[in-house]
Amino acid sequence: MIHSRYLSNIIREDIKKGESLRALIQIATDLDAIFFDKLFFEKKINPNLISGWTLGRKIDWVFGHDLIDKKYEQLIRDFNKVRNAIVHSRYGMYNAVKDSEKSNFLTNLMIQMCDFIDNTYIKKDYDKGISDKEIKISGRIRKKYEDAFKKKSVKK
Repeated sequence: MIHSRYLSNIIREDIKKGESLRALIQIATDLDAIFFDKLFFEKKINPNLISGWTLGRKIDWVFGHDLIDKKYEQLIRDFNKVRNAIVHSRYGMYNAVKDSEKSNFLTNLMIQMCDFIDNTYIKKDYDKGISDKEIKISGRIRKKYEDAFKKKSVKK
């Protein structure tokens, strides 16, 4: 059994530089990846099923299946609520960094999330079937990323 984890070094540097919005997106991305890995490797849930889930749904499932210590549940749900308010609201995005009280709250919340990321391990039992699925998923994710940056409708 292999134990892997994600590290928040780059996120912490962005927080120190005042790049709060970039750090927020990076944390959300890492949470999404951690929860995907936990559901796939530790709970053996079909990756085709979970690949389209929202972060909120993944949060429900990892806590519903006791894959993350319950002591982190409120912190993670609070982070997701703040992330949603910022990412899905023009008002939230601009004001989260302009209002010093909100900015300090966000910074402290993100530091706590970095601590969570650094201390969360994924248990991976590598067998041929799991390894093949992981390779296919990684390839699909890379292709989806690359396709998003291809010019399709933007004209000069």
